[in-house]
Amino acid sequence: MVNGSTTPVTIPVGKVAVAFASGLTPSSYTLNLLYSGSVIASGSASDVSVVIPAGSYSINGTIDGVPLSALPVSVSAGQVASVTIPVGKIAVSFAGGYVPSSYTLNLTYNGMTVASGSASAVSIVVPSGTYSVSGVVSGVPVSPISVTVATGQVASVTIPVGKVAVTFAGGLIPSSYTLALQYNGMVIASGSASDVSIVVPAGTYTLVGNVSGVPISPISFSVLAGTQASATVPVSQLSITAYTANGVQLSNALITVTYSGKQVAAGTGSLSVIVPGGVSYTISVSAYGVTNTTTVTPAVGTVMSVRAVVPISGYIIFGAFVPLSTLILVAVIILVVVIIIVVLLMEYSNWRRRRLAGGLFGPGAK
Repeated sequence: MVNGSTTPVTIPVGKVAVAFASGLTPSSYTLNLLYSGSVIASGSASDVSVVIPAGSYSINGTIDGVPLSALPVSVSAGQVASVTIPVGKIAVSFAGGYVPSSYTLNLTYNGMTVASGSASAVSIVVPSGTYSVSGVVSGVPVSPISVTVATGQVASVTIPVGKVAVTFAGGLIPSSYTLALQYNGMVIASGSASDVSIVVPAGTYTLVGNVSGVPISPISFSVLAGTQASATVPVSQLSITAYTANGVQLSNALITVTYSGKQVAAGTGSLSVIVPGGVSYTISVSAYGVTNTTTVTPAVGTVMSVRAVVPISGYIIFGAFVPLSTLILVAVIILVVVIIIVVLLMEYSNWRRRRLAGGLFGPGAK
């Protein structure tokens, strides 16, 4: 102070204003404001947006575990030094909108896992740079996908998946079957058609299994990204009815169906069973001690009606089947009985005539 006057002193300070590129704010991060290597402020963007003496500073930190390279900041007196953190966002989605029911994705940076879990869990804000997305979908590994994140931009990553859709030929759904979906010989899903109709990474797969105890030939197919791959199980239906040689339906005939010596199905009178098509089956029908066999090969996707004939003849009498041999035997018995009765009647008639004749002309007759 000179002669009662004051001399103002201006402190040469400025302000650091920190923001993220394009307003993309990370969910997890820490920033550090350094001066000559010493941390003078740390925390969020607002925590390091402070008023400081003019000079040279730097900002570093970590964003979702990824180190942020030091950013030089020059603060001039009375000025605001704006600092933009170079971040971008990764947006992960599945091809064709096919979202798997079971999967895990991993986001890595220089071999370090940055985030893991669902698609949303790895769709995060990160420092600009090159990253990799990998993981496992329905038990099948997803090859690493490289993604470059540019400052202020959204980098889209599409996981190359498709869907397996399993159906049965001709809409014929078996009552008993088991299917298994394989990848490189490894079973990744098994059970019903819906159990193996799943979302998987693009690639080549094999469907195996059995229908009514009969194995199906392996079905190999390719799944393309964003598309649905259809796999049709080649089945047929056998509808078998037992008949006699003269066309009478036998409700009590035993019917069995075998494949390579193994029984597939059995029933009485009639039988319907869905089996793999295009292969041969042996049908056996038995009744009244007589058995007949035949071999059939049903076409895939069709219903094959089979008349299984027992080489006997007969008729339905009073609601029951009577073999022709039995009818002949009964007829013979009836004929014999009739003959016997006729003979007896004739003998009885002769006896009466002789008796009457004896009474009229015998001793004592007048």
